[in-house]
Amino acid sequence: MNAVIYARYSSDSQREESIEGQLRECREYAERNNMTIVGTYIDRALSAKTADRPEFQHMIKDSAKELFEIVLVWKLDRFSRDRYDSAHYKHILKKNGVKVISAKEHISEGPEGIILEAMLEGYTEFYSAELSEKIHRGQKENALKGKNNGGGVPLGYLLDKKAQKLAIDPTTAPLVVEVFEKYADGKSVRSIVEDLNVRGLRTKKGQPFNINSFSSLLKNRKYIGEYRYQDVVIEGGVPAIVPEDLFNRVQERMEKNRFSVCDVDGDGAEELILLYTTAITAAQRGFIFSCEEETGKLGIQLESYPLFTFYKSGAVEGGWSHNQGKGNTFWPYDLYRYDSFLDVYVDVGSVDAWDESLGIEDYPSQADKSGSGFVYYIETNGSMTWEDPLDVSIYEAWRYPYVRDGQEILPEYLPLTAENIQSLLTAG
Repeated sequence: MNAVIYARYSSDSQREESIEGQLRECREYAERNNMTIVGTYIDRALSAKTADRPEFQHMIKDSAKELFEIVLVWKLDRFSRDRYDSAHYKHILKKNGVKVISAKEHISEGPEGIILEAMLEGYTEFYSAELSEKIHRGQKENALKGKNNGGGVPLGYLLDKKAQKLAIDPTTAPLVVEVFEKYADGKSVRSIVEDLNVRGLRTKKGQPFNINSFSSLLKNRKYIGEYRYQDVVIEGGVPAIVPEDLFNRVQERMEKNRFSVCDVDGDGAEELILLYTTAITAAQRGFIFSCEEETGKLGIQLESYPLFTFYKSGAVEGGWSHNQGKGNTFWPYDLYRYDSFLDVYVDVGSVDAWDESLGIEDYPSQADKSGSGFVYYIETNGSMTWEDPLDVSIYEAWRYPYVRDGQEILPEYLPLTAENIQSLLTAG
């Protein structure tokens, strides 16, 4: 009778040598019972609580090829620690004419064997669940004490093994501060990475720095002293490396550099919206790209200030980067309409306003016929002249054909990071 051996060890409690022990005892059992071993399947450092085990799945697939009649395991918990998974995969094997046998647990044929096997599998699942609960409880207690619960140690820190807490690494912590300062001052991630590598600096693993790792570094709240583990949050639970005001400046800049993929012009195809802060102009720019379906070529539909407001009518407001006018809370903007024939946005005018509540001496009250406290300036030739203030009624009448009922489209923006771009490409 042909048999295969399935062996597994989990990293939480066993070593590599345990595999050899399982194989040896299974081979001895096979020899005693006139079985011919025709293959082995081994999963290393993988839990039996999940069926996501490559060699296990390979074995289940191979069972349909009629190459063996028995799967031999050291104990049943090597096969699975979940009763439902165990029953599911045993059913598949049974359909393929294959039986699971334990080398260490004598389970007879007949009703009593069925009961014993069920009891063993139930105990295995109980043990696994109890162990998981104990581990979780221990990790929760560690978290409440600010102790490290595993995982990588971020750049700038060392692990104090005795205290099981993070400590500042005096060698690399200044490097972390340098990265935050440069990014907050407008340097690109690419230029920061290139500079670090040119200087011969390396990651904690001794590898050159790369762009992909910097998004998580710049967002890591450990650097301002915040300890997090699941629902446990402890302010000051980790020694801070980066001043909070610097950290917040970085988050603000990262928030500004965003992108979205959304159909904002109503043509049935999605556009790429890019909002970007440039260090050259100390200003922000926004771009709307369309893509030719046949060639994949990107084309710019609009380049403007990035405080975009999209309307279902196809109009777009491009809010200016600064509000230095006399409109108080009114934010100046450029208004565009979408030309579906040319697949571009057409500039229809720039708008600013004066606010009477600011106490402006030369406030043109004669133009404020509605008594709204605001007068508006609309420039349609590309240069703001600040002439001819308009009443709100005239302003709204000019605006209505483009914006109409004012219903907005709200794109979902993501931070402009390599990870998010890659996830978009993968999804597409």
